[in-house]
Amino acid sequence: MLLIVVQLASATRKSKKAALDEASWTGWASLEGYRGFDGFTAAVLAEQPIKGERDNPYGGYSIVDFAKSMGKQLPAEAMIVDSSIPNNKGMLIGISPGTLHHAIMRGDLEDVAILLQRRQNGSQRPKPDIETLDTVFKVTPLIAAISNGGGPDGRGGIFDAMVRMLLEHNATVDGHDGGAVPEIKATRPNLLGGTALTRAAWLNRKASLRILLEGGASPDSQDTLDETALIKGSRKGHLQCVRALLKAGASVDHRAANGFTALIEAAWEGHLKTAALLLEYNATVNVQTSYGESALSGSAGYAHATLVELLLKHGADTEAKTTDTLKTPLMVAVSGLGASEGLRLKIVELLLENGADVRARDVDGDDVLALAVQRGYWKVAAALRRAINKQNIQRVVDARGGDADGDYGGDDDPDDGSSVRS
Repeated sequence: MLLIVVQLASATRKSKKAALDEASWTGWASLEGYRGFDGFTAAVLAEQPIKGERDNPYGGYSIVDFAKSMGKQLPAEAMIVDSSIPNNKGMLIGISPGTLHHAIMRGDLEDVAILLQRRQNGSQRPKPDIETLDTVFKVTPLIAAISNGGGPDGRGGIFDAMVRMLLEHNATVDGHDGGAVPEIKATRPNLLGGTALTRAAWLNRKASLRILLEGGASPDSQDTLDETALIKGSRKGHLQCVRALLKAGASVDHRAANGFTALIEAAWEGHLKTAALLLEYNATVNVQTSYGESALSGSAGYAHATLVELLLKHGADTEAKTTDTLKTPLMVAVSGLGASEGLRLKIVELLLENGADVRARDVDGDDVLALAVQRGYWKVAAALRRAINKQNIQRVVDARGGDADGDYGGDDDPDDGSSVRS
């Protein structure tokens, strides 16, 4: 297990280059267990940077990457290489190819700066490919910087700086991850072909999102599901990201492949402030998804009472039916699970106050009262019975052209026989 130590020490008896070359590619297993990088080893590495151009058991990692992954403090300029190998196995920490990806994943701003500078200063050392997809996560360096900057360790600013650096070195601002590549999409359906901007909105990378917009990112860039950054940010309730996108001109009513808009996403997830902001930017309230679902039906079904109230104030349609089950928002409200009956009752009352029709029937022929009874919502059922009586009385009034007791303008008398039972 100490093979590489012996090999490096033998550099005093033969050329450093020969010792380094031999140690680098024959002693990987020993290096894995070796934790004693001393000054002499660092000097050897500094004199002869290693190129990871040969396949090896650790999937293309150079000795530099391995040392860095173990936290070894070695001369940055000497230690940086580009070890892009197409058949990289990614056996260590799984990030490949290229030290640019590695440096980003480590949060090593100094190494990123040095590598990017090589693209401009005519260095003879290997230059990183700024658009390469790594072989594990299938992302570009720019998307990698977005993805790794949102942790709880307070280092987000480092990754924001990386994003700015990459853009200054002409990284493609609207480039997609591997999900946009047909052969990758076939094997990695979890990759959605998103851009740096869509990922920033999803991960709430506020500063990076602004940097991307300033760098020319399209505010309507989208993934292969036609979901824009605004839709993704709205789904997560990332208010500052949503505001920045709207100010940049993002289409507030863009529809994803499933018909969802940013407002529908915010309403379904219960993000009141996000929904209110979208409405300030004139989001259309009565858009329906491919299944006929609306912002109102979703918020009613998931028992977001304050959102139901907000949407109703903005003219949400209480009679819009889903295409498969033919349920109105009122029916969806009493069909949902996971909320107390008291909360369901509040939503039902809001919908009834705004004219929801209690007579409508779903695809199975059930009305809302039948659905409430099926769920065992007895307080809701009682409220619905009162509403049915009231609506039946109103229909009689309308038919007579007068008021409830039939005297066309006199005092209503509830005992004159004109009431109608359900």
